[in-house]
Amino acid sequence: MFFAPTRTSGPATATPIRGWRVQSSAVARESGAAISTPSYQVRGWLDAPARSTVMAALLANGRYPDVFYSTNLRDQVDPSAFHVPWWYRSEFTVFGGGRTLLRTEGVIHKAELWVNGTQVAGVDQLAGAYPVHTFDVTSLVTRGANA
Repeated sequence: MFFAPTRTSGPATATPIRGWRVQSSAVARESGAAISTPSYQVRGWLDAPARSTVMAALLANGRYPDVFYSTNLRDQVDPSAFHVPWWYRSEFTVFGGGRTLLRTEGVIHKAELWVNGTQVAGVDQLAGAYPVHTFDVTSLVTRGANA
């Protein structure tokens, strides 16, 4: 497989996502259109470092203490928490004009990508082990806060 960077007409900046807010779809029952808007309230969502699995986010937030001791992983972790999809959400700021490209490179298994209430990609496009994709979301973003 070959990856070619997206060409731009001038200088560009890259802004990596430094962290996420995550929540189980069993708790956050709203649609992707609602969850992906900047005004959506994430009270009760968990902080997750960039490139975190759901389990890593749960551990970082103290949900399961000491899972690496004895049979704690087996005995303390409820497997049903992983039977449903989880939402990963972040906000970013657009400062000026020009193109806005969103690059994904950490998806494991499959995902949907939503920006400001619009689905950009579905599980038919974002599937596999760490697929790399770049999406032009210029028409979906506005100056200021975006989600």
